[in-house]
Amino acid sequence: PTPTASTTRRHGRRCRPWCGAGPGPRLDERWQEAAPVMIDVILCDDHALIRRGIRDTLGDAGDIRVVGEAGDYGELRALMRQRTVDAAPPRNACDVLVLDINLPGRSGLDVLHALKDEGSPVKVLIVSMYPEDQYAIRALRAGAFGYVNKGGDPQLIVQAVRTVAQGRKYVTPEIAQIGRASCRERVYGLV
Repeated sequence: PTPTASTTRRHGRRCRPWCGAGPGPRLDERWQEAAPVMIDVILCDDHALIRRGIRDTLGDAGDIRVVGEAGDYGELRALMRQRTVDAAPPRNACDVLVLDINLPGRSGLDVLHALKDEGSPVKVLIVSMYPEDQYAIRALRAGAFGYVNKGGDPQLIVQAVRTVAQGRKYVTPEIAQIGRASCRERVYGLV
């Protein structure tokens, strides 16, 4: 058979129609990488200095942007409401909420329960100064998607936000070990 425009490349060799020969965009144009999807984050921590450090760390990542900050539950609710109502088309207030456990007036665990009760689709990442063995399992059981200690490597929070934004749980090796021990205790009745 004679080669046609759909089966011949520019260099004259025969090939399959799916290889990109013929009319239409060139192969290199079709395979260009899409622009990275930005992950919208709201920070909720009562310490402005901590918020700034987290904001700067996340901002350096390139694919993460902090779209709001709050110092307590009241500010957080107002910010989330405003971001949801003002959005066109309607969307979630953010992709990931980075939440401290120790907040004035209402703890981060209480905030988690409140978000869960109202059916909020926002994924929560807990950041705390408390060691993992004190709150991580409780936070995960309450609905958090991850737990990061503030004393850890700053790049862990970037990795955690990306993981949580994908809808996956972020669990450090320390938390996994605590979880395994907790599970063994319940299964074997050691509690």
